[in-house]
Amino acid sequence: MKKQKNIIIKYSEVQNKLGVLLLENSKNDKDKFDGARYLKLSAEQGNIHGMCNYGMLLLNGYDYGIKKDIEKGKEYLKKSADLDYSYAQIYYCCTLVENEPSPSEIQEAIYYIKESMKQNNAYSFYIYGILIEEGKISGIDDNLAYDYFKRVLDMGYNQAKIKC
Repeated sequence: MKKQKNIIIKYSEVQNKLGVLLLENSKNDKDKFDGARYLKLSAEQGNIHGMCNYGMLLLNGYDYGIKKDIEKGKEYLKKSADLDYSYAQIYYCCTLVENEPSPSEIQEAIYYIKESMKQNNAYSFYIYGILIEEGKISGIDDNLAYDYFKRVLDMGYNQAKIKC
């Protein structure tokens, strides 16, 4: 049992996966608390997945030992995004454009979503289309948004069917 515990403490990716599993599948408070704790440990060790998941946990807040902290959540997402984790790049972009962003925040958001798009992440193309459709990164341009939704559909991302 002690050896198993040491493995969990030592490997940040295992901590991340265990944290996610506990949070998503647990029915008791202790397991959920442990899940949040494992994500925090993983993030603190610099795991790109752990930083992203813990950042999202901080952005949304969680009852099991994690208080909502938007700035710290953005910080963890940015760290993960800077290490080229495409989903962190998408989520960080979305946090930047959420509440009346400044021009520099919009430019930073565009940079990160395009970095994710360079990795051919279909979800990033979808989000980019939504941001264009809603006018969050430039003026509203339904035709350009449609082009991105069509491209996403061609990539096999079925969520875009709703938009086309």
